[in-house]
Amino acid sequence: MKKAFLLFAAVLTSATLVQGASVVATNYDEASGRQLPLSSASGAGFLTGGIVAVGTWNASNSDVAGLFAQLPNPQVWEQIVNSFVRFGNPSTVGGGFSGLFEADVQQPLVAADVQVGKNIYTLIGNGATLAGSTEAALVLDPGTFNFDNPLFAARAEISNPTATVVFGSLNGPSVTTALGAAPSLKFGATVPEPFSATLLFAGLALGFRRRR
Repeated sequence: MKKAFLLFAAVLTSATLVQGASVVATNYDEASGRQLPLSSASGAGFLTGGIVAVGTWNASNSDVAGLFAQLPNPQVWEQIVNSFVRFGNPSTVGGGFSGLFEADVQQPLVAADVQVGKNIYTLIGNGATLAGSTEAALVLDPGTFNFDNPLFAARAEISNPTATVVFGSLNGPSVTTALGAAPSLKFGATVPEPFSATLLFAGLALGFRRRR
């Protein structure tokens, strides 16, 4: 009886250690040697910090691309961030090696979850949070989320040629990382630069005074 109880306890303990569905998000593929470091909109190497989030939207890929095409716009960026269905916890660039990120993000998934059947996206911002990021990049993975049956596992490699850059630009300036130099994925602006925003509001104020 005691042995049976210990066996049951061991099974129960191992079950609690299972984290559910898993996606390895990374900008390098160690097996092939491919890497896609990041650079800012101005071209400077983005070697550490920021936020890397994996998730999806409850919308079609074309609708998502249409939203990003409206950037830089603070209201559009807020809408994008608020509607992003994140999977697991975010990570950062350069946490392990300069210019690179790799995170095993985990979250249990059941058939009714909104992520199931949707494409896997990697959304990268230059701020501590997505909402606070003024520059970002978005990469669409060809894979889709699935529910745990018994467990779902996938890789979201933004350096893979099958991935699609939705926002940002490929073949940015060369950036030297822990694996050497490589052309970068260049961020795009999510909100206007402070100087541009000042000019915008000044123009609106001038137009308002003229109408009066």
